[in-house]
Amino acid sequence: MQILIKIAFVFLPVLASAQISFYRNYSDNSYDFGQGIVQLEDSSYVIAGTSGSFTAHGQAFLMLVDSLGNKKWSNHFGGQENEWGKRVLYKENFGFFLCGHSNSYGAGDYDFYLVKVDDSGFEEWSNSYGDGNWERLMDAALTRDTGAILVGEKQNGTFGTDMFLVRTDKNGDTLWTKTLENPGDDIAMTVDIYQDSLLYVGGSRFYADSAQAKGIIYKIHDNGQMLDTLFFKSYPGEYQMNDLHIIGDTVQALGSHRNGSSDQWDYTFYRSNLTVNGFSNISCFNSNVDGDWYGDVFTSYGDNSKRYMAMSSENVPNSPNVNGTDISVQLGNTFMFYQNSVGFIEHEEPDVNGEFIRTSDGGAMLVGYIQSPLVGNGGGTIFLLKIGPGEDYPTTNAGGFSAVVNVAEQFNSLEVEVYPNPAEDWLHIQLPTSDAGTYQLTNVSGQVVKAGSILQEMSLSTSSLPSGVYLLQVATANGKAINRIVIQ
Repeated sequence: MQILIKIAFVFLPVLASAQISFYRNYSDNSYDFGQGIVQLEDSSYVIAGTSGSFTAHGQAFLMLVDSLGNKKWSNHFGGQENEWGKRVLYKENFGFFLCGHSNSYGAGDYDFYLVKVDDSGFEEWSNSYGDGNWERLMDAALTRDTGAILVGEKQNGTFGTDMFLVRTDKNGDTLWTKTLENPGDDIAMTVDIYQDSLLYVGGSRFYADSAQAKGIIYKIHDNGQMLDTLFFKSYPGEYQMNDLHIIGDTVQALGSHRNGSSDQWDYTFYRSNLTVNGFSNISCFNSNVDGDWYGDVFTSYGDNSKRYMAMSSENVPNSPNVNGTDISVQLGNTFMFYQNSVGFIEHEEPDVNGEFIRTSDGGAMLVGYIQSPLVGNGGGTIFLLKIGPGEDYPTTNAGGFSAVVNVAEQFNSLEVEVYPNPAEDWLHIQLPTSDAGTYQLTNVSGQVVKAGSILQEMSLSTSSLPSGVYLLQVATANGKAINRIVIQ
């Protein structure tokens, strides 16, 4: 009996953690939009998006939440104009790439924007990519050499938009760029990597003969060589491809289809087996589920035999709301054939899905944003929807929200001298004047480990603190400052 009890105590926490499902909102006093997400080794998550809550203009941001969705820290990135954070890429002991677009930096208008961020959320460097036209990023992936592949669109004068691709190394230096020129509006919406060196880029391409956009997938070597193209031109109607994943030896994509410009969108999926010679067993299927579907994303989960699909629609079946889009989360099989709807996110104003990822416990996570004034404080509220294994779907009408902006966010208006850094036993803090103030030292989880008052200067003992990265916040009547401190 004692052995059975011990076994139960060992396995109960594992089973409990494996059943995690939740719904969380995050909001401040302006628009807060969530678009990308990545899971870390400890089952915490980092969200990427854009927010007007940090400063008077939009900033790209990263926000860390734990495995239950509790916020730990956030940080924002950008200049004096606007930045959009679209995707976050992560590698252990390397940190993060925040990928998006910016009109604060670059050659003009919007340019692709890449920020290298360390594990604690601090910027190490940033770079922009563009040539004076309007470049807008839609998706990104981490390459085998810890560089990035960035995909999206570029304005092409009077000819519409072209697909725009940028490949960087781990330092943000450009290895190659491609602009796939074509009359009409084209866009690269999604990218995934196969066998380390093959890039699959999906999107939509305009064809003059039909005056319609069609789905297309490009196979590109990591060195930039164009290898193959999968056309869906022969399928009748107009298509837009939104999300692509390589699952095993199959490339699958999800998007929308309509017969003509006056018709409603249904959802469609694309599928092809991958071989050494290219694509085979190519198929494209359109749904017969009512609605006006677009903005579709999907993920596999569990043993890869099923798919979760999140779809924004103007006409979600049985929804009482008529203003803006609502989100329907649907369950499909390996071929993404519809099985049933598992839940909705419905408000009077638009609800928009972002990235959908599978999670390490066999479930899935969806990030996005809500623009209803009844949720949160500002014009947009980030949501996280965690689906547990076994199709454990949470309720999405939970009230309340967590702040996006850290408590002490207005910093660096005060020049404070802090040394040595890195520190071992002592940290010396000196104010620029004889002002009195307060200090607060927090670890990367946001916990206050030391706090007190300061008069012009002081020495702070750090010998009892674990090694790691800390934030030192100092405030006086003349301003605030924050410093990143390393304790060895």
